[in-house]
Amino acid sequence: MRNRTAFPNSKPGVNKGVVVALATNEWKYMNPNKNTAGQFTGMTLKAIRATAGFGSLATGMIAAVFIAGQTYAVAEPDENTICRATGQPCFIGIDADVFYHLPLYGEIIQSGDRQICATRSGSLPLPPENFGIDFIFAFWASLDANAQANIEVAGYFFAATHWGPPAAPPAHLNAVATPADFPDEVFSSLESRTARIEFEVPRTDFEKLGWQPVYLPFSIPPDPTPNIPLKLRGWYIRGDGLSKEEGSEDSSAGRKRPLEQLERPLIIMASGFPYSITYTNLVGGINVGRQMRKTITYLVASGYDVLFFDKRGHGYSQGFLDGMGEDVFRALDQLDRGVIVEDGVTLSLKIITADGRMLQGPAAAAERLLGAGYTAKTKPVVFRGFSYGSSQLQKAMAMNYSALPVEYRFKRDDSEKTVVDLARTPTGPRGYNFRAIVAISGFPGSVKYETIPFFVALQAGASVIGHSGPTLNSTVYQSMENWPAFLGLFSTSDFETADGAIDAYNNKLNGFKSIKMVTGYHFGLPSEEVDTYFARETVRFSRQALFETPPVGNKKTTTYAEQVCAAEQVVMDPNTQSIVNVPSKKIDDAIREVDRVIQVWMNAN
Repeated sequence: MRNRTAFPNSKPGVNKGVVVALATNEWKYMNPNKNTAGQFTGMTLKAIRATAGFGSLATGMIAAVFIAGQTYAVAEPDENTICRATGQPCFIGIDADVFYHLPLYGEIIQSGDRQICATRSGSLPLPPENFGIDFIFAFWASLDANAQANIEVAGYFFAATHWGPPAAPPAHLNAVATPADFPDEVFSSLESRTARIEFEVPRTDFEKLGWQPVYLPFSIPPDPTPNIPLKLRGWYIRGDGLSKEEGSEDSSAGRKRPLEQLERPLIIMASGFPYSITYTNLVGGINVGRQMRKTITYLVASGYDVLFFDKRGHGYSQGFLDGMGEDVFRALDQLDRGVIVEDGVTLSLKIITADGRMLQGPAAAAERLLGAGYTAKTKPVVFRGFSYGSSQLQKAMAMNYSALPVEYRFKRDDSEKTVVDLARTPTGPRGYNFRAIVAISGFPGSVKYETIPFFVALQAGASVIGHSGPTLNSTVYQSMENWPAFLGLFSTSDFETADGAIDAYNNKLNGFKSIKMVTGYHFGLPSEEVDTYFARETVRFSRQALFETPPVGNKKTTTYAEQVCAAEQVVMDPNTQSIVNVPSKKIDDAIREVDRVIQVWMNAN
């Protein structure tokens, strides 16, 4: 496993740090500072001019979404309230996100007698279906040498860094923390229900092929052990199940029901970049890790099983940072069968049960963590992902409900150029029982709605070297017409706007569908106040997706202005990256109810 190294200026035009393209035709590059636990403590920022080749795209993909909670009141729209997009541009300021510090631009939304500056993505004049792998390869070829060099620096940094804590993945599963290691959190109440799990995954084509950058003096050599699998680790936590007859989504907390009345759905959680399951650092004034674990506790108290594992290159898991869509299927299959074989490589499950027994392969599967009577394909699954984790779970959803390629495989052609290997690229549909996805921000279903030009360039740079990259190709968007349920949760000041989700809502999604927004920045979404509200909405929406029949051809539509006007109000301070006020009664009520459900459940257990 490689940790970050210093980047020398080896060639003209190559700059130290991570390059970020701005919509103002500038680049910013950042020197990230990390502590001994592998967590970020700050960034050093400088700016240089972008080349015309990249800046022209930047102006065409101008980003921004913002409502200043401390300046504007946001009201629920009704028939007596004016709520419309004015088409008037506005500038919000510089986003406070620790990585990107992007200028946020947007459009004035008229809400009653108030004018609200809300960011929008700049929609390129092509349909979202056009932004597939061919577009990505062509885009890379259109960049000049300086832009490509800077993206190589960024790509090496993101891919080759291990994102802790811990600073490096441990050698053994028994080093993975348990809920008891968090005694001051409600999460500690899950100790007797938690199995530590380790499932194996193949090395990626990026690791097997290696990478020799054009503009950097170092490389990532081909992996010398390409057929030895990697280990991904995390927690499987058992809930008590849900009953269809319960009167409300939380009413089962603390109650016992006959087994034959219960459904035992699983929520698979994926954190945002760069968070791991045991993340402990504050991000500004927000304790991201503690809140992730509180949400898990609430989901379990509401009856759900929860699977939460570190993605490749994060925390307890091995490998380089790379896509996880296919890894979801591998995890479920190993939980079901214990051992699977993929491309001649044997992949095996290992678990440490709540009472301390270490089991491997068929013996681990015999523990039936998925529950008696369930298989990998029959277990009801709901996805819940934040930011980068959201985009990765969208890929798994697309793989399950589409025959289109989503996570491509790569090879070298006769000229040693990296090209797509369609013959090895897995497709679907897969036939797993994926019932819904809760997408909290994250990359939209098509690069058309990617608001950050840097991410488009990074995706292009990744694809040409055989890496899955951070964003989504258009095949995800195309698959959405088959998804049974989608809940999109966004903020109005996020550099990842809801534009793509609203397009999918209006033109693709046919089943259960809902979009909800809060005011404020991307950094505030994993805060206790916002994420607790989102956890409540997750349980509410999941119950509908699990126990009600999805509508056929749901043609309900919405608008960006409508969603902005209905956003729940949260006041965030970008200087301290903290929540300073929550005027929303709905969020306040959700916090009280979630805390009540957890407390009732803990008293009963």
